[in-house]
Amino acid sequence: MDCTFYEKERNIPILDKVDVLVVGGGPAGIVAAIASARNSASTMLVERFGFLGGMATTGLPLHAFVSPDGTQVIKGIPQEIVNRLIKNNGSPGHMPGTIISHTMRGSTTPVDPEVFKQVAFEMLEETNVKMLLYTLAVDGIVQNNIVNGAILENKSGRQAVLAKVVIDASGDGDIAAKCGAPFEIGRKKDGLTQPPSLMFTLANVDTEKSDAFPKEKLFQLTQEANQRGELPAPVNQLWYFTIQRGIVAVNGTRVNKVDGTQVLDLTRAEIELRKQIPKVVSFLKRSVPGFESSVLVGTGPIIGVRETRRIIGEYTLTGEDVLEAKQFEDQIAKSGYFLDIHNPNGAGVRRAYVRNGASYGIPYRCLIPKKIDNLIVAGR
Repeated sequence: MDCTFYEKERNIPILDKVDVLVVGGGPAGIVAAIASARNSASTMLVERFGFLGGMATTGLPLHAFVSPDGTQVIKGIPQEIVNRLIKNNGSPGHMPGTIISHTMRGSTTPVDPEVFKQVAFEMLEETNVKMLLYTLAVDGIVQNNIVNGAILENKSGRQAVLAKVVIDASGDGDIAAKCGAPFEIGRKKDGLTQPPSLMFTLANVDTEKSDAFPKEKLFQLTQEANQRGELPAPVNQLWYFTIQRGIVAVNGTRVNKVDGTQVLDLTRAEIELRKQIPKVVSFLKRSVPGFESSVLVGTGPIIGVRETRRIIGEYTLTGEDVLEAKQFEDQIAKSGYFLDIHNPNGAGVRRAYVRNGASYGIPYRCLIPKKIDNLIVAGR
């Protein structure tokens, strides 16, 4: 439909005034909120779900603490979280040198989503971060290109929170885009973004057998099953990891031509990805030792979106920067994770690794959008 409806102006109650407002309770938002509060800034974190963790609890495990050369490059508050998880039997810790699929190499840090949720709440409460769950940040409060807060929407209605600084850790740059920050989306030739997946969890797995199964063999069997039409067309490789003994998380679904900023695309993707799961489960039960008696016990509450908006910051980290392990004077983080580009119009993944298994810096300038003040963008 091409019609429009006029929504009349209204007064919005101001819920709170804080120094720092963090939008999004994923790993980036959690760490940002803790760091802010520890520096004596009054801090509020807004999260759309009733739990925290973002992709750490709805998608993939944590990556890139350890670079391929074996050096731990991510510490600080993220390591504090991992330490808490280990203490609460929510993670085995970092697993350097893990071969997680035939064509991937590096490290993983598996986490139990339920333990992560509780640890995140504990650490935010300890630092006196105000939390507002079941709440969407739907717009920015901007005057003369200066961000002064955000508009929120929840069961209680519509509210405003005023802030000296807003940190957009939504994953999609939602608030940054609403505030007028420039961004790109998709590849240049056709605007397509990397395809999303939906993680799922299997129980009653003999994890000693599944962990020992050669990943080269898994890759071969997946390719053959795809060619026979036993797996969805875009799925010609998959991988899994053990969360707890007997429980395995699987990344083995995929749907193409999805724009993660468009609700109709997200709806189509959610339905299609859930249809794919039974085929992948049947393949694992039939083909991979340890999965014979496995049962599906959980699926991600949301799909795992790999790519949406790329906010144009004061500096843009390039593929060459990553591969050449470039360092920066203003870097605020390091990573050893490789270039991992999923074909947006078919099957397959293109990967390239950092020179000599080293790590690269992420400059603070990448987090500062052009043209807009008092706004920081963190996370995916």
